[in-house]
Amino acid sequence: MELILLKLKNALSRLQVVKRIARACHNSFVSDKVVLIDDLIATGGTMKAAVKLIGSTDAALLGALCLIEIDFLKGKEGIENFVSLIHV
Repeated sequence: MELILLKLKNALSRLQVVKRIARACHNSFVSDKVVLIDDLIATGGTMKAAVKLIGSTDAALLGALCLIEIDFLKGKEGIENFVSLIHV
């Protein structure tokens, strides 16, 4: 089992985030299992792009977790197995 951690800085654009995830997923295998973890979800654009990218590989997305969710922006809609801990 291999664990890949991507530390993504706040200054990165959505495109840069997706490119880094793509590099990490490039050599995925059917047995790979992925959990997406982020600090904040607002509109959900970055998380949804990551989910779509992982869906294009052989890896299995087990779920997505964000520490903070801005509820009124409804960013989690359309993301399966999503959990957030703090709602604002």
